[in-house]
Amino acid sequence: MAPGAAEAARLDIALPDKPGVLALVAGVLSLRHIRILGAEAESVRIDGEWWAVQRWTIAARYGDLPDLARLRTDLRSALAGRLDLSARMAVREGEQTRRPWPLAEPTVTVHEAASHAATVLEVRAHDGPGLLHRLASAITAAQANISSARVSTLGAEAIDVFYLVDGAGRRLTPAQADRVATMVGGVLTTAS
Repeated sequence: MAPGAAEAARLDIALPDKPGVLALVAGVLSLRHIRILGAEAESVRIDGEWWAVQRWTIAARYGDLPDLARLRTDLRSALAGRLDLSARMAVREGEQTRRPWPLAEPTVTVHEAASHAATVLEVRAHDGPGLLHRLASAITAAQANISSARVSTLGAEAIDVFYLVDGAGRRLTPAQADRVATMVGGVLTTAS
């Protein structure tokens, strides 16, 4: 990442994988007023350990991107539980101004036949600060794991695709997939 660059930059992050790690990183980026233009995330096994490998395309929402040292400090604090990310994100999301014009209704779709290895969940919604954090947090709260994700922001709209598995690494059952879709839909309706 090039500090001070106003245009898009790439940020690569690798950290021990655990449930909620995508939401955690997305939350830290949002707190630092970083706009997520795209992301790819996957769980990778290296020397017997699972790692979350994330490739972010980002831009500063206002001014310049924060320096890497500040982002590292925030990520370490959040991973160690010293940064109350949920409370800080609630304040951050409360700062958003509501738009006076109607937005397209968000959609949450489970694509049952899209993958043999995972359940595919596609979310289309109006983009805004903290959106990816809310989505990934809802998936984690529904007890699903994100084995990989493809996140895109096209103009003002986000198109996010999550490949989900259960705690044993298997595709979700239809009932589990419905629960995840319901919880994700719930965070979209409360935010609009």
